Amino acid sequence: MLVFALGLCLGFSVPLAAWKPSPAMTLLETSGYRGHPRFLRTAFRYLNLIYEGVAEEGLLADVASLPLRDESIDIVLSSDVFEHVRDDVSGFSEIARALRPGGYFILQVPAIGELEKTRVLVEARGDEDVFLAPPEYHAEHTLVYRYYGNDIVDRLRALGLSVLLFRGRVPASCITEQSVLVGQKASCLSLGPREPGDRAWS
Repeated sequence: MLVFALGLCLGFSVPLAAWKPSPAMTLLETSGYRGHPRFLRTAFRYLNLIYEGVAEEGLLADVASLPLRDESIDIVLSSDVFEHVRDDVSGFSEIARALRPGGYFILQVPAIGELEKTRVLVEARGDEDVFLAPPEYHAEHTLVYRYYGNDIVDRLRALGLSVLLFRGRVPASCITEQSVLVGQKASCLSLGPREPGDRAWS
């Protein structure tokens, strides 16, 4: 669903493998794996964060402290990562900082769209992790710090993003019903092909 949402943003209605390459656009993926990196590399200038050793190759960095210039990224894709980020306040701020005007942040995390308020399982207090609930782990034995609620929309808006939270399915692509959050560094969300001369895509 993450890549399908990206296609909606950019105006592509065909599978990723058939997208017209956009080498002038820089895409950052937070821990891309499986088939994504192979296809995204052919469509964009692709950067992949290495997170807990999952990514085969990429940029060794913490999403809460990105070694990237301000306004240097056109698109950030993040799937099932932010629930594991200890300092998500810094992580979201870093993404907003690195995004170019008009750039997209497409986020998928468990339970989004199902909870009204974020449910914190582990609270980071200085160097200490304080467990507010029995610990939960996902693949690779990665600790879950929180399950996001719909209040994440306001958090991202406060960082200057226009945000849409949607739920859908794509039976033709065998995509079951899922929720995705799309944020754009703009005063209002714009989906579809970019106009010639648009600063974010020139």
